[in-house]
Amino acid sequence: MMSDEWPRAGDVIWIVEGSGACLRYVWSDNHTFAGMLRGYARQGRMFKSIAEALDFAKSERAMARISEDAAADREKNPINNDRCYTVWPGGEVGAFSSSHVNCLTPVFHTYEAAEESAKKWMGVKV
Repeated sequence: MMSDEWPRAGDVIWIVEGSGACLRYVWSDNHTFAGMLRGYARQGRMFKSIAEALDFAKSERAMARISEDAAADREKNPINNDRCYTVWPGGEVGAFSSSHVNCLTPVFHTYEAAEESAKKWMGVKV
């Protein structure tokens, strides 16, 4: 995404915030401003075109909805065994040990619940 020659002063860049909002900036050589935006680049949230930014934002919003589904699923069916299921950003459903749960990972108690959420929000066939 970021290379030595991009962005240059005056280039339009697109940033996707954690909320999924797309923001348009014009790159400046101001070191404070550039440092802040490089943080977005390191996170993979800085794009050359609005189309790229919107695709990424769509995925971010879908993952937020999947996380909400996962929280509701865990409320109804607490995870009390060693295996749980998640939906990865590409829409793939995977199983893993509940001892390896990251607080940012949407965790479901069954494969079917994770698959249903992926289909609903990402429109993927798992």
